[in-house]
Amino acid sequence: MTEAASSHWQKVTGRDERTARIAAAATRVVTRRAAAGVRSAAPSQTDAGELWICEDPALAIWLFPGDPRMILADVDDESIDPQRLLSALSDLLDQSGSPRVMDFSEYTGDAVAAGLAEASGARRTATKMQIDVARAPEAAGISLRPMEDAEFTAYQDTARHAFAQDWLDSGLAADLDEALRVADEQMGELLPDGLHTAGNKLFTVRVELGERVGVLWLHIDDHRAFIYDIEMEPFARGRGYGTQTLRAAAAETRAAGGEVLALNVFGSNEAARRLYTREGYRTTEILWSAEIPVAPSQTFEIERKYDVDVDTALPVWAEIPGVTAVTDGELRVLDARYFDTADAALSKAGVAVRRRTGGPDAGWHIKGPREGDGRIEMGWPLDADDTIPDAVTEALTRWTTAQLMPLARIENDRTAYLLTGEDGIVAEFVDDHVRATDLRQGAEREWREWEVELGPAAPADEAGRDALFTAVEVVVFAAGARPAATDSKLARALGY
Repeated sequence: MTEAASSHWQKVTGRDERTARIAAAATRVVTRRAAAGVRSAAPSQTDAGELWICEDPALAIWLFPGDPRMILADVDDESIDPQRLLSALSDLLDQSGSPRVMDFSEYTGDAVAAGLAEASGARRTATKMQIDVARAPEAAGISLRPMEDAEFTAYQDTARHAFAQDWLDSGLAADLDEALRVADEQMGELLPDGLHTAGNKLFTVRVELGERVGVLWLHIDDHRAFIYDIEMEPFARGRGYGTQTLRAAAAETRAAGGEVLALNVFGSNEAARRLYTREGYRTTEILWSAEIPVAPSQTFEIERKYDVDVDTALPVWAEIPGVTAVTDGELRVLDARYFDTADAALSKAGVAVRRRTGGPDAGWHIKGPREGDGRIEMGWPLDADDTIPDAVTEALTRWTTAQLMPLARIENDRTAYLLTGEDGIVAEFVDDHVRATDLRQGAEREWREWEVELGPAAPADEAGRDALFTAVEVVVFAAGARPAATDSKLARALGY
């Protein structure tokens, strides 16, 4: 019943501390971008967003809040375990009530972001790639012709719908209407003066006899250019024109004094990424979107079990250190189904996974291996069906990735009593009448047992806990109990 440690976050609101921490975060972002070869290295906003810190794990993060998604800009610990970071972020979102969808960038070589993407099952929404134009071959067989006003008018409508569809396919918009609205905003920002917007070159791609096979939209800055759009006509695809257009774009960049040509690939376009990679483009940044799962509840259980006969009377609680009262019994009708792999990988690791109904902690539970005098139990709420939740399966991967199958069913008529003191619950005593079925062999077993589990007001030190259990055992042994033959209901259900 003792709550396991969780991350407790604090938002930095002091002006000087916030400014200093965001400046340090921005410096780390600049360093990562530069290491990835991004020439435009400075982040666009260096005094915006929120700065959150926690003590366990010792961590500071820079966030940009939004609805329905947030942007994670920086994590200050470059060695944090991805699963621990994911858990800490989940705690933060629980505490702050923020949206659970989080976007973040992985710059080449950024192990923290790469680990978070894998741990969270994030979806790739875009990939940014670039090439040093000095390395690009010359184009052959095509030419670029500046787009005319009538061509631009037709292109705007086509580009608008294509961009919206890419946005929708990458999961960045909830529906087509939202995607079209974003497309209109983007086109308005990038081309405020239409075809004649400074720094932008829009071309039609032509082959011999002037036949049009595609379009190219190129934006050129001081030392770099960016391809906003490159699209081949359906009949011209797969004929090498896209490759030659890329090379022509590099030539335009060189002619303008640029050194780097960059582009963005929406997450769903794997074929485009392969094409650009073959042409010499390298990935500098991957944009991810992750739905941060609700963190499981965690308790650290310290308990003792005792075998007892069916007709044994309940113990009389007296002279238990720190206990001043005992509550009336609360009946809980529990029904648990346990799962394991065909080769019992979880049991061999000292791990149990179950789905249990009834009682105050109904749900999916994973009981971890014993650690000292207790074990951590993680819990998730019940779903509408019996399917093992993805979050439970993911948590089990440290022990097994094999398919799980039913192992045992344990039904339990439990009566629970709280032993309380001045500071709260010292321990919980339960009287269990158990019926178990080994689902592998069909064997059925029944028994009665008592459990005493320490509560949040129990002694925190080992000596104090030992003294408490010593006093408890004086009482339960006097009532007729004896040390349990096994410390696990599951083991007993399986005949061990």
